[in-house]
Amino acid sequence: MVRAKSMTRQMTIEIEARDDWCFFVPSVYADQTMDFEFQVTDSSHQTGKNDITVRIASPKPDSELIYHIIQENEGSFSEEMQKDGDYEICLDNKMSAFSDKVVWFEVTVHDPKDDYYDDYIDSDEMNEMVGRNEDYETIFDMKVEDIKESVHTTRINLGKMKHFQFMQSADMSRDTHHVNSNMETINFWSMVHLAMMLLVGFTQVFMVKQLFADKSFLYKMTNKI
Repeated sequence: MVRAKSMTRQMTIEIEARDDWCFFVPSVYADQTMDFEFQVTDSSHQTGKNDITVRIASPKPDSELIYHIIQENEGSFSEEMQKDGDYEICLDNKMSAFSDKVVWFEVTVHDPKDDYYDDYIDSDEMNEMVGRNEDYETIFDMKVEDIKESVHTTRINLGKMKHFQFMQSADMSRDTHHVNSNMETINFWSMVHLAMMLLVGFTQVFMVKQLFADKSFLYKMTNKI
């Protein structure tokens, strides 16, 4: 059986109120490390909190909880897995009665046996190439090893940069949702204030006109006084 290599997935989903959303991370091996990060970026109700309940369970039939937090805005999990199989991750919004939640998450599986060298020269090919040019055997060996080490370090750093970009994207999505929510609130109350101003203005004009109308109730009352 072919062993699964390192993988990274990230996405943003909307979870309705009184509902949950679960998915499986397939074919995880006992010595692999799984990282999971999440952030609630928005809620549909203006008074709703940006929080969610998260559960991570080990493979069936045991299905033991290895991570469980209740109503948090963000969180992370990083641990070396103890069992082979499909791990289940659930985002639970059942505690929210009215507010839908927008959740960004990223899940990464690190395989210690994934050396990232599969696309490059293997040992047999390298020995054959070195044998064709014995004068530069020592220099060639040193350069190939240095290149491999440099490429390996670069790919690790690129993976970290990609992760930070995902986190910044989640923060930007959260801020965008907040700005849009604030704009909707401002527009709503602006319309309410405008309607009140028009109503008060209309009432004032009507009352002043009634003061000078011969048959109006206000005109008769002021004359009696």
